[in-house]
Amino acid sequence: MLNVTTTIIAALAVYRLSWALAFEQGPANVFQHIRGAAERGPEWLAKGVSCPRCTSFWLGWPAAACAVWGGDWGLFVLLALALSGAVVIMTRVLP
Repeated sequence: MLNVTTTIIAALAVYRLSWALAFEQGPANVFQHIRGAAERGPEWLAKGVSCPRCTSFWLGWPAAACAVWGGDWGLFVLLALALSGAVVIMTRVLP
């Protein structure tokens, strides 16, 4: 069973990845390339990749798997993304 801390960490990790995939270029423009490839596909895919709410649904599945079955390494990955997600939120809220 997950505890509250792990759930918050996983939620922040999913937020960070969803936001990056929908709006940022990413390292080596990886997110921009993913969006570009999606735009050449079906319309629903292009719209879905550009929507953080949509991507969060799909990214939540592997994040949940990391949280439940990933052990220390899964938590490490989630924590790294969660810290980045927290910073993104803070830059929007704090002056």
